Amino acid sequence: LLAAWCVYFGMSLVPALLLLCIFFVIMLVATRIICQGGLAYFTLTAAPTDGLLAFFGSGFFSNMGLMMAAIMQKVLFVDLRESLMPSLMHFSKVGENVRQKRLLLGGLAVALILAVAVSFAAMLALCHKYGLRDLQADWEVQTSVGVYENVQRLLDAPSGPNEWIIGFAVAGAAIMLVLVVCYQRFYWWPIHPVGYLTMYSSAMRILWFSFLIGWLCNQLTLRYGGVALFRRVRMLFVGLIIGDLLMGGIYAVIGVYAGQSYLVLPN
Repeated sequence: LLAAWCVYFGMSLVPALLLLCIFFVIMLVATRIICQGGLAYFTLTAAPTDGLLAFFGSGFFSNMGLMMAAIMQKVLFVDLRESLMPSLMHFSKVGENVRQKRLLLGGLAVALILAVAVSFAAMLALCHKYGLRDLQADWEVQTSVGVYENVQRLLDAPSGPNEWIIGFAVAGAAIMLVLVVCYQRFYWWPIHPVGYLTMYSSAMRILWFSFLIGWLCNQLTLRYGGVALFRRVRMLFVGLIIGDLLMGGIYAVIGVYAGQSYLVLPN
């Protein structure tokens, strides 16, 4: 259906199918990284269309197809903190023991509809009341304008396949294959494949120290207290996480009236 929609608006069939498949695969991998790795969010270091352009060149897309690919990529991958799939996976895990699945899905549908409606109305009201300049939305404006500027640049100066990027992509895939095989076959292997994927993500630049402290506490607990101590102190660390998020929620309400805020994640 999505491929038919792309073809209807001017994208060729083969690029449409390949682009949508790459979108799905990358979103699935990012979702697994977030859910399995315990990351609060994950940012991409390369956009999906960058890979297609590097392998096939800009001539792989028609002019309209190139524009559509850039816009769809902007909507889906500009910031994975707003992506729906990781939240749905967490929702599925939380509700796996719930018996009334229909009621749960109904609540999810209502929440999604209300969230979209409230977000749209709030953003529209704020932009009309204060303007984009006073809202300090320079990043949002620049990323939106940059989409069209990049497409115009490719239309003015078409690019062909990039051998260097292809070579680095093949090398990265080989390294990832080695990491996955070693992680699956050798119990003593210390490097998790997720770490390789998130190494250049801005999320790790912000969260690496928190992960280091968590890993250190986990290692010390298991080494000197065993599984019994681990089970006893586990809820303490869960409480720390919930408490931090609770402070963010409380100050979100206070900030409406007092202008104060609380950073859940380090800046």
